[in-house]
Amino acid sequence: MQDVVFDSLDVFHCTQCREPIKADVLEPFSSVACPLCQAHNTVPAKFGAFLLQERIGDGIMSVVFQALDPQLDRKISIKILNY
Repeated sequence: MQDVVFDSLDVFHCTQCREPIKADVLEPFSSVACPLCQAHNTVPAKFGAFLLQERIGDGIMSVVFQALDPQLDRKISIKILNY
């Protein structure tokens, strides 16, 4: 699989306390502790209009991510085909 280029975020919010976490120097999908509540968070990445939250599966032909659709405000799955 060739590497897919994800857009990084400047800031995302803690999943527990909603504290803003600066993400501009963090690697997408790495783990980081919230500076306020110390909860562990996975650094999301943008892919088009979607916010990829974590990698949930991969195979020979594709990779699947759990994502958030901000327009519908709900969790979705996105499959990115290998090429």
